[in-house]
Amino acid sequence: MDDRRCRFALRGLFAWLLILLLPSFSHAEPLSVTMAREGTQDYVSLVINSAVSEDERFESCLENGGVCVFFFEGAGADADDWERRYALCVVVRRTEAGDRVVYENDFSTTLPDRPKDRMSNGDKPVPTLMDGVYPLSAVTHSEYAALNVQDARVIRFDSGDHLNGYADTAEGIHIHRRVSNRNSNPGNSWCNSSGCLLVGRVSGGKSAEYNAFAQAVGLSGKTAAFRDPRLKVSKGTPMGILLVDRELAFDYLVSLYGRPGAARLMGREEQETR
Repeated sequence: MDDRRCRFALRGLFAWLLILLLPSFSHAEPLSVTMAREGTQDYVSLVINSAVSEDERFESCLENGGVCVFFFEGAGADADDWERRYALCVVVRRTEAGDRVVYENDFSTTLPDRPKDRMSNGDKPVPTLMDGVYPLSAVTHSEYAALNVQDARVIRFDSGDHLNGYADTAEGIHIHRRVSNRNSNPGNSWCNSSGCLLVGRVSGGKSAEYNAFAQAVGLSGKTAAFRDPRLKVSKGTPMGILLVDRELAFDYLVSLYGRPGAARLMGREEQETR
C-alpha cells in the first residue's frame, strides 16, 4: 500500500473515534452529512469536525458570523467524463442551536470543464484551484450573487502540457452555478467553468439548488427557481472561509491531469513525483 492510500485508510479508521470523542471536547454535537457518496461519509465528517473544532481559522469565522464552505472532490455523485459532478459541497453556519450543516449538494465540482484546453479560457492556460483554505467574499458573476475565492493559488495547464503545469495565482475564481449540466464540448465558445467552482444542477438555465446555496451562505434571500439570486450585501463583503479537499479523488485527478499534475494540485509534488 502506497503512502497516500495508507494515510487515507488511517483517516477512515480514526474517523469514528474522533466523532465519538468530540462531544467531550466541544460545546456542540458532532456535525454529520447526509449526501456524501457511499464510503466517503466518515472521511467528510472527520475533516469538517476537525476543522470547526481544532482550526482557529474556522472557529473565528463561525464566531464572527461567517460561513464555512467545504468542497470534497470525490464525495459527490459518481464521476463522469461529460459532467463535472464529483464534489460534495457542504456549508456550516453557527446558529442559536450551535454549529449546523445548513446546506449540502452532491452535484458540484472544483474542476474546469476542459482542464487543459486553453481555448476554453480565452487562449490562456487554464487555472485549477489548489487544495487548501481560502477567504471568501461577495461578488457578482454574470450579474447574479456569487462568492469570490480570495488569494487563489492555482496550477495552470494547457493543451501542450502533459505533465506538471505551473504554479500561479488567479483573480476571478468564483463559486457560482453552471450553465448546463453537461461539460462544454471542445471548440465551444462557452464553458461552465474555466477555473471556477460550481454548485448544483440547472434546469432551463437556472438552478434552484444554487439559489439555495446562495441563501445559505448569506449572499441573497430566498429566490424562485426560475430566477438568479440577487446580491443583498455589498461586493467585497467578507462572507467566510473555503476548504477544498480532493483526498478522495486522486485517481480521478490523475485521469485528467496526469499523476504529477494531480500531485501538484494537492500540494504533494515531492511525495508523488519521486
